[in-house]
Amino acid sequence: YLNELGVDGAKVVNRCPAVLSYSIENLQQTVAYLRTLHVDVHEVVEQRPEVFGLQDMKEKVRDLQHLGVGAVSVVNQHPAVLGYRMENMEAVVRFLRQPGAVLLYSRGGMKGTVSYMQKLEVKIPKVVKRHRAFSSYSEQKRNEMVAYL
Repeated sequence: YLNELGVDGAKVVNRCPAVLSYSIENLQQTVAYLRTLHVDVHEVVEQRPEVFGLQDMKEKVRDLQHLGVGAVSVVNQHPAVLGYRMENMEAVVRFLRQPGAVLLYSRGGMKGTVSYMQKLEVKIPKVVKRHRAFSSYSEQKRNEMVAYL
């Protein structure tokens, strides 16, 4: 069945031997649900074959949606998030939403961070637009600004 999906069955079994104990119906139901999310099933299954054993995948997706992030984008980029506890997901989202959190990165890393956050559909704080020169400030000045924000 996995090979029919275009998934490397050997790779999946190597990463998660428990897959061998799951019924075809279980695999099909999981794949069907992932397809309703419009995620890249091939990528998700190859990266995290553990998704076949998750009992609360639908709840995790609802939790992500409740947190206001793009659940599909997050699952596509990081399938492991489906195994995270809600408290951990909330903490990460709270941090990313803090004004100035994006600005803690170096000038070279900030552009990549902003585009990465956009892919995950995390709303970037308006402060990034207001303080475009932030990355050129000294580390002390940046720390003062972040502390102030």
